[in-house]
Amino acid sequence: MSHENANALRSVGVNCQDYAIHNHPYGYASQSRKCTPLWIKDHYMMYDVIQIFHSDAMLFKMVSGHPNVIIYHTGTRYRENKLRYDQLFKGRKIITDQCEFLLHNPTFEYLAPHTNLKPVKHNRKGQMIVGHYPSNHKVKGTSQIEKMLKGFKSKYDIRMDIRLTSHPENLLRVSESDIYIELFAPLQGGKPYGCFGVSAFEATALGCLVVTNNINRPAYEDVYGTQPFLTPNCEDDFIETFKYLHDREYVELIKSALHENFHIKHGIIETGYRIKNLIS
Repeated sequence: MSHENANALRSVGVNCQDYAIHNHPYGYASQSRKCTPLWIKDHYMMYDVIQIFHSDAMLFKMVSGHPNVIIYHTGTRYRENKLRYDQLFKGRKIITDQCEFLLHNPTFEYLAPHTNLKPVKHNRKGQMIVGHYPSNHKVKGTSQIEKMLKGFKSKYDIRMDIRLTSHPENLLRVSESDIYIELFAPLQGGKPYGCFGVSAFEATALGCLVVTNNINRPAYEDVYGTQPFLTPNCEDDFIETFKYLHDREYVELIKSALHENFHIKHGIIETGYRIKNLIS
């Protein structure tokens, strides 16, 4: 996410350099330059703006003397200890890609990820393919998704796999789906959880109709307008969703309505301008 954030800023002419202490486990072909904590400590004051990702307290401690540090809350670390991080980053601008976090603090700025992926065209007939390939099946609600889909095995070609693959391999299997289920976990540990992530945007960009969660629709819609996903947030709604996705023609009609302007709103340049405005 931090690397794509930097790519978006560079696309609109901002001189932005991005660094990471560890390489990403997905092994992306393009990712942030690797550096050491000592390098950060010695160089951070040369920048006008510092952006820290994933609520990283260690990195923040190293650069806290900078007057313009922006924090990104993006997942589990913040979700599990909100009050600690609220106190730690008090007074700093906060940006998040998690609609859920704005239920806790509506002053956070919402930023959706961008994608350069393009729709993959298929000339299929017969059963539609429903895909679900979670990055973490325990937090994405995979067991419940499998249970809820049992009654639809004769209607859809359901493909689920919890094995992790490389990013390109995963995009290939996602692109084969007519309908992609990213997530069903409105609650986790008894607390609100369910909001879509990067994979929902990737699947939509590839041309899938995405079924996911969003327990705080206004967070997205106040910034970007119509939400491009189907977001059932309870078991009954999830089952009803798959009942009314009754044929390919109907799904294509829904996609054409929901996907309209998706690539414009979530392209790299448009995202670059939004980030630039947020951090200026």
